[in-house]
Amino acid sequence: MKDPANLNYGQTLPEFEKAKGPPSNGIFEIEEGSKFIFPHKNGTTRTVQLKRVFFRSRGIIGRGTIVVRVVCACTRCAHNHCDWSRKKVVLKLSFPSVNRVSEKAFMHCCKEQAKGEYAWVLNHLPDIFCTFDTPFDERSPQAHFKERFKDDYDMRLSRGSIQEELKPLLSLKTASECAQVFYDIVQCHHWVHTYPQILHRDISRGNIM
Repeated sequence: MKDPANLNYGQTLPEFEKAKGPPSNGIFEIEEGSKFIFPHKNGTTRTVQLKRVFFRSRGIIGRGTIVVRVVCACTRCAHNHCDWSRKKVVLKLSFPSVNRVSEKAFMHCCKEQAKGEYAWVLNHLPDIFCTFDTPFDERSPQAHFKERFKDDYDMRLSRGSIQEELKPLLSLKTASECAQVFYDIVQCHHWVHTYPQILHRDISRGNIM
């Protein structure tokens, strides 16, 4: 759109000229070397530099998940010890319904029960170092959809997390590795369903790490 103000309906976009492109560029154009700032603890922020994109969902239906390797780019970490140093971490971004329970909440539930004789489960649960939720503002397309369709539209938010980088199932090289991994998958899935009583419902090749 050369001039969104010429539209017969919808909202005008006063930032259009300043941004030299549609507002969505800031969210979806993931370029290696770019920096991403996100809210952290007690009103502070942290900054990461984007590296290789591991996964990017391009479907219209779904949560639009993006997973990209990152390294800490905080100024304060240049002089102090960084809590992510010597760790491979990824930024996971998605756009779920505001009512969807976060991955970290499920993981916390599992870790709370993985004690004593069940402590072995901790060896198979990923480390999530921090999470953040960013709601869309009243000028966003999501807010306009909600205003128009009321309860028929699930409001969404931008949800992000910094977590441990894992390896996909297809990276396995030997039959013995495959056998061990599938044994662990079945054992862990059974435990998670039996004790924390969580059912994944979408086990696929792309979801097994």
